[in-house]
Amino acid sequence: MRAFAAKLAGDHPAIDLLVNNAGVVLLGPRRTCADGFELHLATNMLGHFALTGLLLGNLAAAREARVVSLSSITHRSAHLDFADLMFERDYRAAAAYGRSKLATTIFGVELDRRLRAAGAPIVSALAHPGLTRTNLTPRAWEHRGRFGRMIAWGGLLATQPVERGALPQLRAATEPGGTRRPVLRPVRALGDAGPGHRGPAQPGGRRPGRRHAAVGGSRGPDRGHLPLTTRWWALESPVMGLLTFSFNVTLDGCVDHQEGVADDETHAFFTRLMDEGGAMLWGRVTYEMMESYWPAVARGDVEAPPAIREWAVKLEAKPKYVVSSTRQDFPWANSHHIAGDLREGVRKLKDATPAGVLLASGKLATELDRLDLIDEYKLLVHPRIAGHGPTLYQDGLPGTRRLELLSAEPLRNGAVAMHYRRAG
Repeated sequence: MRAFAAKLAGDHPAIDLLVNNAGVVLLGPRRTCADGFELHLATNMLGHFALTGLLLGNLAAAREARVVSLSSITHRSAHLDFADLMFERDYRAAAAYGRSKLATTIFGVELDRRLRAAGAPIVSALAHPGLTRTNLTPRAWEHRGRFGRMIAWGGLLATQPVERGALPQLRAATEPGGTRRPVLRPVRALGDAGPGHRGPAQPGGRRPGRRHAAVGGSRGPDRGHLPLTTRWWALESPVMGLLTFSFNVTLDGCVDHQEGVADDETHAFFTRLMDEGGAMLWGRVTYEMMESYWPAVARGDVEAPPAIREWAVKLEAKPKYVVSSTRQDFPWANSHHIAGDLREGVRKLKDATPAGVLLASGKLATELDRLDLIDEYKLLVHPRIAGHGPTLYQDGLPGTRRLELLSAEPLRNGAVAMHYRRAG
Protein backbone atom coordinates (compact mmCIF):
# COMPACT_ATOMS: atom_id res chain seq x y z
CA MET A 1 0.00 0.00 0.00
CA ARG A 2 2.82 2.40 0.85
CA ALA A 3 4.60 1.67 -2.43
CA PHE A 4 1.41 2.18 -4.44
CA ALA A 5 0.61 5.42 -2.61
CA ALA A 6 4.15 6.73 -3.06
CA LYS A 7 4.08 6.11 -6.83
CA LEU A 8 0.60 7.59 -7.20
CA ALA A 9 1.53 10.64 -5.15
CA GLY A 10 4.67 11.14 -7.20
CA ASP A 11 2.85 10.85 -10.51
CA HIS A 12 -0.08 13.06 -9.44
CA PRO A 13 0.83 15.93 -7.07
CA ALA A 14 -2.86 16.95 -6.89
CA ILE A 15 -5.56 14.26 -6.69
CA ASP A 16 -9.16 15.35 -7.25
CA LEU A 17 -10.92 12.09 -6.41
CA LEU A 18 -10.21 8.94 -4.42
CA VAL A 19 -12.83 6.17 -4.59
CA ASN A 20 -12.16 3.42 -2.05
CA ASN A 21 -13.86 0.69 -4.08
CA ALA A 22 -11.92 -2.51 -3.34
CA GLY A 23 -13.93 -5.02 -1.35
CA VAL A 24 -14.33 -8.66 -0.47
CA VAL A 25 -17.06 -10.86 0.98
CA LEU A 26 -16.15 -14.47 1.77
CA LEU A 27 -18.63 -16.71 3.58
CA GLY A 28 -16.13 -19.46 4.30
CA PRO A 29 -13.67 -20.00 7.16
CA ARG A 30 -11.80 -17.11 8.77
CA ARG A 31 -8.89 -15.78 6.71
CA THR A 32 -6.28 -13.12 7.36
CA CYS A 33 -4.16 -10.82 5.23
CA ALA A 34 -0.35 -10.87 5.15
CA ASP A 35 -0.27 -8.53 8.16
CA GLY A 36 -2.47 -10.86 10.22
CA PHE A 37 -5.68 -8.79 10.12
CA GLU A 38 -9.04 -10.43 9.51
CA LEU A 39 -9.48 -10.32 5.74
CA HIS A 40 -12.83 -8.50 5.54
CA LEU A 41 -11.68 -5.69 7.83
CA ALA A 42 -8.26 -5.51 6.18
CA THR A 43 -9.63 -5.29 2.63
CA ASN A 44 -12.82 -3.31 3.15
CA MET A 45 -11.55 -0.75 5.63
CA LEU A 46 -7.94 -0.84 6.88
CA GLY A 47 -6.39 -0.70 3.41
CA HIS A 48 -8.60 2.23 2.44
CA PHE A 49 -7.82 3.96 5.74
CA ALA A 50 -4.09 3.67 5.08
CA LEU A 51 -4.33 4.75 1.43
CA THR A 52 -6.47 7.77 2.26
CA GLY A 53 -4.06 8.89 4.96
CA LEU A 54 -1.05 8.51 2.67
CA LEU A 55 -2.74 10.59 -0.06
CA LEU A 56 -4.25 13.35 2.09
CA GLY A 57 -1.54 15.81 1.08
CA ASN A 58 -2.23 15.25 -2.62
CA LEU A 59 -5.98 15.52 -2.06
CA ALA A 60 -5.51 18.78 -0.16
CA ALA A 61 -3.53 20.14 -3.10
CA ALA A 62 -6.58 19.84 -5.35
CA ARG A 63 -9.24 22.53 -5.45
CA GLU A 64 -12.25 20.51 -4.26
CA ALA A 65 -11.16 16.92 -3.69
CA ARG A 66 -13.43 14.10 -2.58
CA VAL A 67 -12.93 10.76 -0.90
CA VAL A 68 -15.72 8.25 -1.58
CA SER A 69 -15.94 5.15 0.62
CA LEU A 70 -18.32 2.23 0.05
CA SER A 71 -20.70 1.28 2.82
CA SER A 72 -23.34 -1.46 2.78
CA ILE A 73 -26.84 -2.00 4.13
CA THR A 74 -25.28 -4.70 6.34
CA HIS A 75 -23.70 -2.01 8.54
CA ARG A 76 -27.12 -1.35 10.10
CA SER A 77 -27.13 -4.61 12.04
CA ALA A 78 -23.38 -4.81 12.67
CA HIS A 79 -21.49 -4.23 15.91
CA LEU A 80 -17.88 -3.27 16.55
CA ASP A 81 -16.43 -5.43 19.32
CA PHE A 82 -13.19 -3.69 20.24
CA ALA A 83 -12.27 -6.55 22.55
CA ASP A 84 -12.19 -8.88 19.52
CA LEU A 85 -12.07 -6.59 16.50
CA MET A 86 -10.38 -9.25 14.35
CA PHE A 87 -13.06 -11.86 15.11
CA GLU A 88 -10.62 -14.40 16.52
CA ARG A 89 -13.39 -15.88 18.70
CA ASP A 90 -16.70 -17.31 17.46
CA TYR A 91 -16.02 -16.27 13.86
CA ARG A 92 -19.05 -15.70 11.63
CA ALA A 93 -18.27 -14.62 8.08
CA ALA A 94 -21.44 -12.62 7.44
CA ALA A 95 -21.02 -10.76 10.72
CA ALA A 96 -17.36 -10.07 9.90
CA TYR A 97 -18.38 -8.54 6.57
CA GLY A 98 -21.01 -6.36 8.24
CA ARG A 99 -18.49 -5.28 10.86
CA SER A 100 -16.04 -4.21 8.16
CA LYS A 101 -18.73 -2.14 6.46
CA LEU A 102 -19.76 -0.51 9.74
CA ALA A 103 -16.10 0.40 10.29
CA THR A 104 -15.98 1.89 6.78
CA THR A 105 -19.13 3.92 7.46
CA ILE A 106 -17.75 5.29 10.71
CA PHE A 107 -14.47 6.07 8.96
CA GLY A 108 -16.25 8.04 6.23
CA VAL A 109 -18.28 10.10 8.71
CA GLU A 110 -15.38 10.76 11.10
CA LEU A 111 -13.01 11.61 8.24
CA ASP A 112 -15.41 14.28 7.05
CA ARG A 113 -15.80 15.69 10.55
CA ARG A 114 -12.05 15.94 11.01
CA LEU A 115 -11.51 17.46 7.58
CA ARG A 116 -14.11 20.11 8.38
CA ALA A 117 -12.49 20.78 11.75
CA ALA A 118 -9.11 21.29 10.07
CA GLY A 119 -10.59 23.54 7.37
CA ALA A 120 -9.37 21.16 4.66
CA PRO A 121 -10.89 21.54 1.15
CA ILE A 122 -11.78 17.84 1.01
CA VAL A 123 -15.19 16.18 1.28
CA SER A 124 -15.59 12.63 2.57
CA ALA A 125 -18.70 10.93 1.12
CA LEU A 126 -20.24 7.50 1.59
CA ALA A 127 -22.18 5.39 -0.88
CA HIS A 128 -23.54 1.87 -1.07
CA PRO A 129 -24.57 0.02 -4.24
CA GLY A 130 -27.37 -2.21 -2.98
CA LEU A 131 -27.65 -5.75 -4.34
CA THR A 132 -25.51 -5.73 -7.46
CA ARG A 133 -24.60 -8.48 -9.94
CA THR A 134 -20.82 -8.81 -9.64
CA ASN A 135 -18.39 -11.69 -9.24
CA LEU A 136 -18.50 -11.14 -5.47
CA THR A 137 -21.76 -13.07 -5.17
CA PRO A 138 -20.63 -16.46 -6.55
CA ARG A 139 -17.26 -16.16 -4.81
CA ALA A 140 -18.92 -15.35 -1.49
CA TRP A 141 -20.83 -18.64 -1.55
CA GLU A 142 -18.17 -20.91 -3.06
CA HIS A 143 -17.44 -22.52 0.33
CA ARG A 144 -21.07 -23.59 0.85
CA GLY A 145 -21.16 -26.45 -1.67
CA ARG A 146 -24.15 -27.15 -3.92
CA PHE A 147 -26.52 -25.16 -1.69
CA GLY A 148 -24.20 -22.18 -1.85
CA ARG A 149 -24.03 -22.36 -5.62
CA MET A 150 -27.83 -22.39 -5.81
CA ILE A 151 -28.03 -19.33 -3.55
CA ALA A 152 -25.40 -17.59 -5.65
CA TRP A 153 -27.20 -18.22 -8.94
CA GLY A 154 -30.49 -17.15 -7.41
CA GLY A 155 -28.82 -13.97 -6.20
CA LEU A 156 -27.58 -13.21 -9.67
CA LEU A 157 -31.14 -13.36 -10.98
CA ALA A 158 -32.54 -11.11 -8.24
CA THR A 159 -29.88 -8.41 -8.29
CA GLN A 160 -29.31 -5.35 -10.44
CA PRO A 161 -26.62 -4.91 -13.12
CA VAL A 162 -23.29 -3.31 -12.32
CA GLU A 163 -24.22 -0.19 -14.27
CA ARG A 164 -26.99 0.56 -11.78
CA GLY A 165 -24.96 -0.46 -8.78
CA ALA A 166 -22.27 2.05 -9.72
CA LEU A 167 -24.68 5.01 -9.72
CA PRO A 168 -24.36 5.92 -6.00
CA GLN A 169 -20.56 6.00 -6.23
CA LEU A 170 -20.70 8.08 -9.40
CA ARG A 171 -23.08 10.56 -7.81
CA ALA A 172 -21.01 10.80 -4.64
CA ALA A 173 -17.92 11.40 -6.76
CA THR A 174 -19.29 13.88 -9.29
CA GLU A 175 -22.51 15.53 -8.11
CA PRO A 176 -22.00 19.32 -7.91
CA GLY A 177 -21.98 21.04 -4.56
CA GLY A 178 -19.94 18.60 -2.47
CA THR A 179 -22.75 18.14 0.07
CA ARG A 180 -21.26 17.32 3.45
CA ARG A 181 -21.80 13.98 5.12
CA PRO A 182 -23.97 12.34 2.46
CA VAL A 183 -24.72 8.66 2.02
CA LEU A 184 -25.99 7.73 -1.41
CA ARG A 185 -28.02 4.57 -1.43
CA PRO A 186 -30.70 2.63 -3.31
CA VAL A 187 -34.01 3.36 -1.55
CA ARG A 188 -35.49 -0.02 -2.48
CA ALA A 189 -32.51 -2.03 -1.31
CA LEU A 190 -32.85 -5.12 0.85
CA GLY A 191 -33.93 -4.05 4.31
CA ASP A 192 -36.00 -1.08 3.11
CA ALA A 193 -39.76 -1.34 3.31
CA GLY A 194 -41.77 -2.00 0.18
CA PRO A 195 -44.23 0.25 -1.62
CA GLY A 196 -46.89 1.83 0.54
CA HIS A 197 -45.00 1.41 3.82
CA ARG A 198 -45.47 4.27 6.28
CA GLY A 199 -42.94 3.57 8.97
CA PRO A 200 -41.29 6.01 11.36
CA ALA A 201 -39.91 9.16 9.77
CA GLN A 202 -36.20 9.21 9.02
CA PRO A 203 -33.91 12.31 9.11
CA GLY A 204 -35.26 15.04 6.91
CA GLY A 205 -38.84 13.79 7.20
CA ARG A 206 -38.35 10.79 4.89
CA ARG A 207 -40.00 7.47 5.56
CA PRO A 208 -38.66 4.03 4.66
CA GLY A 209 -39.88 2.70 1.36
CA ARG A 210 -40.85 6.06 -0.10
CA ARG A 211 -39.08 7.14 -3.27
CA HIS A 212 -37.19 10.37 -3.57
CA ALA A 213 -35.08 12.15 -6.21
CA ALA A 214 -34.84 9.59 -8.99
CA VAL A 215 -31.84 9.18 -11.25
CA GLY A 216 -32.64 7.57 -14.55
CA GLY A 217 -35.69 5.52 -15.46
CA SER A 218 -39.32 6.56 -15.68
CA ARG A 219 -41.22 8.64 -13.20
CA GLY A 220 -44.57 7.60 -14.57
CA PRO A 221 -47.68 6.70 -12.56
CA ASP A 222 -46.86 2.98 -12.53
CA ARG A 223 -43.57 3.35 -10.68
CA GLY A 224 -45.08 1.74 -7.58
CA HIS A 225 -45.04 -1.58 -9.51
CA LEU A 226 -41.37 -1.49 -10.49
CA PRO A 227 -39.43 -4.77 -10.15
CA LEU A 228 -36.98 -5.21 -7.33
CA THR A 229 -34.01 -4.71 -9.63
CA THR A 230 -35.12 -1.16 -10.48
CA ARG A 231 -33.47 1.30 -8.10
CA TRP A 232 -34.49 4.80 -7.13
CA TRP A 233 -31.71 6.77 -5.52
CA ALA A 234 -31.84 9.20 -2.63
CA LEU A 235 -29.67 10.95 -0.09
CA GLU A 236 -29.90 9.82 3.50
CA SER A 237 -27.96 10.62 6.63
CA PRO A 238 -26.78 7.76 8.87
CA VAL A 239 -26.11 10.00 11.87
CA MET A 240 -27.51 13.20 13.24
CA GLY A 241 -25.61 16.41 12.62
CA LEU A 242 -23.29 17.88 15.24
CA LEU A 243 -24.39 20.78 17.43
CA THR A 244 -21.49 23.23 17.58
CA PHE A 245 -21.43 26.14 20.02
CA SER A 246 -19.55 29.07 18.49
CA PHE A 247 -19.09 32.41 20.24
CA ASN A 248 -16.86 35.44 20.72
CA VAL A 249 -15.19 35.58 24.14
CA THR A 250 -12.48 37.74 25.72
CA LEU A 251 -9.53 36.37 27.67
CA ASP A 252 -11.40 36.88 30.93
CA GLY A 253 -14.55 35.16 29.66
CA CYS A 254 -16.66 38.20 28.78
CA VAL A 255 -19.20 37.55 26.02
CA ASP A 256 -20.39 41.13 25.51
CA HIS A 257 -20.64 41.39 21.71
CA GLN A 258 -19.22 44.94 21.83
CA GLU A 259 -15.91 43.83 23.38
CA GLY A 260 -14.52 41.70 20.52
CA VAL A 261 -12.48 42.61 17.47
CA ALA A 262 -15.10 43.25 14.77
CA ASP A 263 -13.17 43.30 11.51
CA ASP A 264 -13.21 41.56 8.11
CA GLU A 265 -11.15 38.66 9.42
CA THR A 266 -13.56 37.97 12.27
CA HIS A 267 -16.55 38.09 9.95
CA ALA A 268 -14.78 35.85 7.41
CA PHE A 269 -14.18 33.30 10.18
CA PHE A 270 -17.84 33.16 11.18
CA THR A 271 -18.94 33.19 7.54
CA ARG A 272 -16.90 30.05 6.98
CA LEU A 273 -18.49 28.39 10.02
CA MET A 274 -21.94 29.32 8.77
CA ASP A 275 -21.14 27.96 5.30
CA GLU A 276 -20.11 24.61 6.78
CA GLY A 277 -23.24 24.24 8.92
CA GLY A 278 -26.76 23.45 7.83
CA ALA A 279 -28.66 25.75 10.21
CA MET A 280 -28.33 28.41 12.90
CA LEU A 281 -29.77 28.03 16.42
CA TRP A 282 -30.47 31.02 18.67
CA GLY A 283 -32.41 32.04 21.73
CA ARG A 284 -35.02 34.78 21.42
CA VAL A 285 -32.76 37.60 22.68
CA THR A 286 -30.02 36.76 20.17
CA TYR A 287 -32.58 36.46 17.37
CA GLU A 288 -34.04 39.89 18.10
CA MET A 289 -30.59 41.47 18.26
CA MET A 290 -29.65 39.93 14.89
CA GLU A 291 -33.04 40.70 13.35
CA SER A 292 -32.71 44.39 14.22
CA TYR A 293 -29.62 44.87 12.02
CA TRP A 294 -28.61 42.13 9.59
CA PRO A 295 -31.67 42.04 7.29
CA ALA A 296 -31.11 45.74 6.53
CA VAL A 297 -27.46 45.02 5.67
CA ALA A 298 -28.51 42.17 3.38
CA ARG A 299 -30.99 44.47 1.58
CA GLY A 300 -28.31 47.13 1.10
CA ASP A 301 -30.11 49.67 3.31
CA VAL A 302 -27.02 49.98 5.52
CA GLU A 303 -23.47 50.76 4.37
CA ALA A 304 -21.18 47.82 5.12
CA PRO A 305 -17.78 46.46 3.99
CA PRO A 306 -17.85 43.52 1.52
CA ALA A 307 -17.07 40.84 4.14
CA ILE A 308 -19.87 42.01 6.42
CA ARG A 309 -22.36 42.27 3.57
CA GLU A 310 -21.42 38.74 2.47
CA TRP A 311 -22.17 37.51 5.99
CA ALA A 312 -25.52 39.28 5.98
CA VAL A 313 -26.59 37.86 2.61
CA LYS A 314 -25.65 34.32 3.59
CA LEU A 315 -27.34 34.67 6.97
CA GLU A 316 -30.51 35.79 5.21
CA ALA A 317 -30.62 32.53 3.25
CA LYS A 318 -29.55 30.21 6.08
CA PRO A 319 -32.24 28.32 8.03
CA LYS A 320 -32.54 29.97 11.46
CA TYR A 321 -34.15 28.19 14.42
CA VAL A 322 -35.22 30.08 17.53
CA VAL A 323 -35.96 28.73 21.00
CA SER A 324 -38.55 30.85 22.79
CA SER A 325 -41.39 30.36 25.26
CA THR A 326 -42.62 33.96 25.02
CA ARG A 327 -42.72 34.64 21.29
CA GLN A 328 -44.17 32.64 18.42
CA ASP A 329 -43.91 34.96 15.40
CA PHE A 330 -40.50 35.09 13.68
CA PRO A 331 -40.92 36.90 10.34
CA TRP A 332 -37.26 37.09 9.30
CA ALA A 333 -36.65 35.01 6.16
CA ASN A 334 -36.09 31.28 6.78
CA SER A 335 -36.77 31.56 10.52
CA HIS A 336 -38.42 28.70 12.44
CA HIS A 337 -39.68 28.37 15.99
CA ILE A 338 -38.68 25.55 18.35
CA ALA A 339 -41.35 25.23 21.00
CA GLY A 340 -42.22 22.63 23.60
CA ASP A 341 -39.67 20.20 25.02
CA LEU A 342 -36.20 21.67 24.45
CA ARG A 343 -34.32 18.37 24.40
CA GLU A 344 -36.69 16.77 21.90
CA GLY A 345 -36.86 19.85 19.68
CA VAL A 346 -33.08 20.22 19.39
CA ARG A 347 -32.58 16.49 18.87
CA LYS A 348 -35.04 16.58 15.99
CA LEU A 349 -33.21 19.57 14.52
CA LYS A 350 -29.84 17.76 14.73
CA ASP A 351 -31.37 14.64 13.25
CA ALA A 352 -32.78 16.59 10.31
CA THR A 353 -29.57 18.61 9.70
CA PRO A 354 -26.69 16.27 8.75
CA ALA A 355 -24.44 19.23 7.90
CA GLY A 356 -24.64 20.31 11.53
CA VAL A 357 -26.22 23.09 13.58
CA LEU A 358 -24.33 26.23 14.67
CA LEU A 359 -25.40 27.47 18.10
CA ALA A 360 -24.68 31.15 18.78
CA SER A 361 -26.48 32.08 22.01
CA GLY A 362 -24.69 32.08 25.35
CA LYS A 363 -27.63 31.47 27.69
CA LEU A 364 -29.13 28.85 25.41
CA ALA A 365 -25.74 27.12 25.28
CA THR A 366 -25.85 26.75 29.07
CA GLU A 367 -29.25 25.09 28.90
CA LEU A 368 -28.24 22.77 26.06
CA ASP A 369 -24.98 21.83 27.78
CA ARG A 370 -26.97 20.85 30.85
CA LEU A 371 -28.93 18.53 28.55
CA ASP A 372 -25.69 17.07 27.08
CA LEU A 373 -26.65 18.16 23.56
CA ILE A 374 -23.57 20.17 22.55
CA ASP A 375 -20.98 18.15 20.61
CA GLU A 376 -18.28 20.68 19.75
CA TYR A 377 -17.12 24.17 20.70
CA LYS A 378 -15.58 26.70 18.31
CA LEU A 379 -14.73 29.74 20.39
CA LEU A 380 -13.02 32.85 19.00
CA VAL A 381 -10.90 34.15 21.89
CA HIS A 382 -10.22 37.87 21.45
CA PRO A 383 -7.10 39.69 22.77
CA ARG A 384 -9.14 41.70 25.26
CA ILE A 385 -9.62 41.80 29.03
CA ALA A 386 -13.05 43.31 29.58
CA GLY A 387 -13.16 43.32 33.36
CA HIS A 388 -16.94 42.90 33.40
CA GLY A 389 -19.72 40.52 32.42
CA PRO A 390 -21.71 38.87 31.11
CA THR A 391 -19.42 35.87 31.14
CA LEU A 392 -19.53 32.50 29.46
CA TYR A 393 -21.62 29.95 31.42
CA GLN A 394 -22.15 32.42 34.26
CA ASP A 395 -25.31 30.55 35.29
CA GLY A 396 -23.24 27.46 35.93
CA LEU A 397 -23.26 23.76 34.98
CA PRO A 398 -23.88 20.69 37.16
CA GLY A 399 -20.23 19.69 36.85
CA THR A 400 -16.97 20.40 35.07
CA ARG A 401 -17.11 19.81 31.33
CA ARG A 402 -13.89 18.18 30.08
CA LEU A 403 -12.93 18.96 26.49
CA GLU A 404 -10.44 17.71 23.92
CA LEU A 405 -8.54 20.31 21.89
CA LEU A 406 -8.80 19.67 18.15
CA SER A 407 -7.13 22.80 16.80
CA ALA A 408 -5.99 26.32 17.71
CA GLU A 409 -5.72 28.78 14.83
CA PRO A 410 -4.30 32.28 15.45
CA LEU A 411 -5.78 35.08 13.35
CA ARG A 412 -3.84 38.09 12.17
CA ASN A 413 -5.96 40.38 14.35
CA GLY A 414 -4.67 38.63 17.50
CA ALA A 415 -7.73 36.46 18.14
CA VAL A 416 -7.36 32.68 18.38
CA ALA A 417 -9.93 30.23 16.99
CA MET A 418 -10.17 27.37 19.49
CA HIS A 419 -11.89 24.15 18.42
CA TYR A 420 -12.82 21.62 21.10
CA ARG A 421 -15.01 18.57 21.34
CA ARG A 422 -16.36 16.82 24.39
CA ALA A 423 -13.89 14.37 25.87
CA GLY A 424 -14.91 10.86 26.75
